[in-house]
Amino acid sequence: MKKIIIGIFSLALFFFAQNAFAATWNGASNDCRGLSIANATTTEGFVNPCWPASSISADAGDTLNVRIYYHNTGTTTANNVKVNLSTNLSGSSTSKSFSGSINSDQGGLSLGTVTANISSSQTITFNSVKWYTNNTSVTPTALLGGQSGEEILNGGLNLGSVAPGWATQGSLVVSFHVSRTVAPELCKDTSATNYNGPLPCTYPQRLCLDRSASNYGEILPCVYPQTLCKDTFALNYNGLLPCRYPETNICSISDFTVSDTSIEEGDSVVLRWNTNNCTSVEISNIGDVAINGSKTVYPRSDITYTLTAYGRYSGIKTNSVKVYVDDDSYTNDNECYIDSFTASDTSIDEGDSVVLRWNTSGCDDVSISDIGDVSNDGSKTVYPRNDVTYTLRAYGDNNESKSIRIYVDDNYTETYNSNVLTTIATNVGETTAQINGLTTGSYSGNTYTYFEYGTTRYLGSKTTKRLTNVNSNFSEYLSGLSKNTTYYFQAVSNSNAGTYRGSINMFTTSGGTTTPTTIVKYVQGTTVTGSASPIMLQIENKYKNIGIGDVIDYTVYYKNIGKSKLTKPMLQVYVPEGITIINASEGSFSEDNRTLTMPLEDLIAGAEGTVYLQAKVNTLNPNIEQIVTTAALVYTNANGAQENAIAYVLNTQKNVNGNANLLGASVFNGNIFGLSLIGWLIFIIIILLLIIIARSFYSRKNSHQAVDSAHH
Repeated sequence: MKKIIIGIFSLALFFFAQNAFAATWNGASNDCRGLSIANATTTEGFVNPCWPASSISADAGDTLNVRIYYHNTGTTTANNVKVNLSTNLSGSSTSKSFSGSINSDQGGLSLGTVTANISSSQTITFNSVKWYTNNTSVTPTALLGGQSGEEILNGGLNLGSVAPGWATQGSLVVSFHVSRTVAPELCKDTSATNYNGPLPCTYPQRLCLDRSASNYGEILPCVYPQTLCKDTFALNYNGLLPCRYPETNICSISDFTVSDTSIEEGDSVVLRWNTNNCTSVEISNIGDVAINGSKTVYPRSDITYTLTAYGRYSGIKTNSVKVYVDDDSYTNDNECYIDSFTASDTSIDEGDSVVLRWNTSGCDDVSISDIGDVSNDGSKTVYPRNDVTYTLRAYGDNNESKSIRIYVDDNYTETYNSNVLTTIATNVGETTAQINGLTTGSYSGNTYTYFEYGTTRYLGSKTTKRLTNVNSNFSEYLSGLSKNTTYYFQAVSNSNAGTYRGSINMFTTSGGTTTPTTIVKYVQGTTVTGSASPIMLQIENKYKNIGIGDVIDYTVYYKNIGKSKLTKPMLQVYVPEGITIINASEGSFSEDNRTLTMPLEDLIAGAEGTVYLQAKVNTLNPNIEQIVTTAALVYTNANGAQENAIAYVLNTQKNVNGNANLLGASVFNGNIFGLSLIGWLIFIIIILLLIIIARSFYSRKNSHQAVDSAHH
């Protein structure tokens, strides 16, 4: 009997041990929701670190983010982990549901369902998947095995193996785009052959649809017993013409006069007018004016001003005056005028463009604030980033100016240097410069890059979009710049992952009168990359993540891998804003432009060297995700041409938002050593079974000893 009991306990012990140490998912009481949803456009449902929402609202055109959270709360590594998400991409509806699950060789977990309630019937399309691993929600991890992300909707996205514990918890954010389908307008004419179908209404033949006609609903033309007054405000509406109105309500122009009808060019005249019972008034070449009033004008040539008055009952009334202008006696041909200065829109969303248009007469020079010198007549497309006033200034024998205020809705905070980074400007001359950028990321598909630039941080000008590979350098050559002027520039990328912006950097063109300085400027020449470059250049540091107060050790390695001697080499290291170089094996550091400059000896073929430097992080912009440090080696090739090679090292801020972004709570909040509450109960039961077996064995041993003593 005791053997049977021991066998049962052993079987139970084996069963409990298997379950206690098998992989379990999201078993901690303080784990995030396994499946949650948020609206990326309105930010509904976004809470750090756990998203709480199981349902959100959305409109056409919004972006939906579905988040799958996983945490191995068992004691063994889960192998062959796959995450699945199911939804209906094809059907159009006002509600979209998403259900998810986690599967592995050691066990799985169903994550339930979340819902997006859409204000109109729409479809959704898959955008992308971002994978955040190792207790972070800031920097995505590349998907395994070259997966595109769509596998999560087709059999499951492979995450490989997930070890137990808090350090390996993670999440996947799956992005979907809501369509902008607009329901077609319908034909509501019951006599049409397509009644309740899409406009336009169609008829067997064109019909008369005037209900007052004797042939209403029949073939055109409409036939009336007699011609009728069709003005609903008339006293005899639907009666015989002419329409008749109450005398006291008829709109009329009492007078429209001009102070002088014959003037010399440059003189002014005063227009005066009075109306009765009119709702609105306008004057040609002027626009809307008060119902009664006056206006001083400066006609340049013979002109007729026509006043048009609109009434509620009697339609339109007009009156005109003509002014003759003698331009022979006016000898100042250089009088400068701004004829017009307009904007295509004065209230836009950030990222949208505005077209400025202007016309001037008799002006020598014309300029626009934040743009610079422009032609006397023309247009310019600008991309304001904040509320800004553009002022057009025209100069001749006299000066004139006009201003337009553009309001920009920038009601969101943008993170810079995420998938695209702004680096440095090279080859800066008096009126030219090359600006450089770098794309990063793990997304696939076409990536287009361009730069925005200008003489203020509002930028305003934009280069041509160009197709660019992911994780590669790109640049643009600017010309027509002003001498001795500071320019700001920003790299931008656009792909199926979205639009990203680098930080705003700056450079100053040469020329003009400047104060003598100890900073040496070097002509950098052409940037040569790839197999064409005779220089191998690398810059690196020890740690990926940096924070305020850290000391960074950089190593810069260079080698002439070409066959020719490179003369007058100069190595420069550009550190980001907020970082200062405090020590270097050679060279001198300039605080003004944050650059370490090191003249090198001529590099024969195969010559190489290493430079060491230390830098301290004093401040960091919390909205900048990746920090880029740039090394440039300038040299003269065998043909006497100036060239350079550029290399980068990237670091990520430790705490982009000011606090560590943990996906779960402390290990001491109910889940010690990776065991959930159920795991602890099973563990306690196993200990109790071991105690019972030990006591049984001890009792049986004492019993045998007592029997042996009795025999003796």
